Amino acid sequence: MILSCLQLIIVSATLADDSFSLRPVRPPAFKRLSRLLEKAQSSPLLNTVDTLMRLSGIYEIAAACSNPRIVILPPAVRADRASSDNTGSIRILSANLLLFPAPVVLDQEQRIAEFAKCVRSLNPDIILTQEVWDNKSLGLLIAALPDYYSIFSPGIGYNHSGLLTLCRFAPETCIMRRFPTSLQHSLEEFMAQKSILQTSLRYDGQILHLFNTHLYSAAPHKRYRPNLRQFKLLADIVDNLSGRTIVGGDMNLLPADLKILLPESLRLEGCNLPTAGYPNLKRKLDYILAGNRSGQTVISGRRIDPPRRFSDHNPVFAKIKFLDKKDITRPD
Repeated sequence: MILSCLQLIIVSATLADDSFSLRPVRPPAFKRLSRLLEKAQSSPLLNTVDTLMRLSGIYEIAAACSNPRIVILPPAVRADRASSDNTGSIRILSANLLLFPAPVVLDQEQRIAEFAKCVRSLNPDIILTQEVWDNKSLGLLIAALPDYYSIFSPGIGYNHSGLLTLCRFAPETCIMRRFPTSLQHSLEEFMAQKSILQTSLRYDGQILHLFNTHLYSAAPHKRYRPNLRQFKLLADIVDNLSGRTIVGGDMNLLPADLKILLPESLRLEGCNLPTAGYPNLKRKLDYILAGNRSGQTVISGRRIDPPRRFSDHNPVFAKIKFLDKKDITRPD
């Protein structure tokens, strides 16, 4: 009996040492400021001001005037494996990495090492990451994956919007589009400045548009859900583009909400498993979508379950094949 108890204690301690914390630690001052903001947001006066600013388009103008600088770093080393498989598919990985600066989240270097193992096992052509917030984590992640182009928008001490796109193909144009904020935003979302990182590159002789995004975090029962409008804005941008498109990221939308908003030009990756939650995965919030204006899109995806969870989201992986009209076999 005593021996069994000792074995249980040893196993429990080993598992504890082998696990990362999946819940960010918010400083007490941050919690106090959040409560003060929530109290202010219940004021009729603030709601009136917010409505007037929204109707006058001030929020949209402010977002459009924001033009964060984009940095593109070339690969430090050449890729040692083929950039596409023998089916002609392009491989995409999307992951919310929970990389906040310490002490909000600890063990950044170890988390990145675990994610790098995941990347090496899948060999994706394009990686769309979210929540890479601090510049130290950003540098460590880029160094851990030196055979990719790195696209991001650096700030003083932090990475704008927490987005980082990594790809094996040379980008031609990049732009950061910030979502409008409002006086109803939570303090965390005010600071996050959620955005779309859009990249255009040439793949298989044609232009491919990449969209890496992270939408506002709002539960389905909440009255204020700007993530619905944000996805609509993203869908409108995609609808005005020709050619091939890939969209990935943490949408903070359940499948039922996403399917209502999904434009006809995009197809889902087909993974119906939950991708987010702690200590257990509870909700599907992360997606990869693709579309082809000049033909068809074949996409299949799955959730990736790493041996050690490095984030409160598990990555989503997809293989995408674009078929132009001339390549589609017609029945006799």
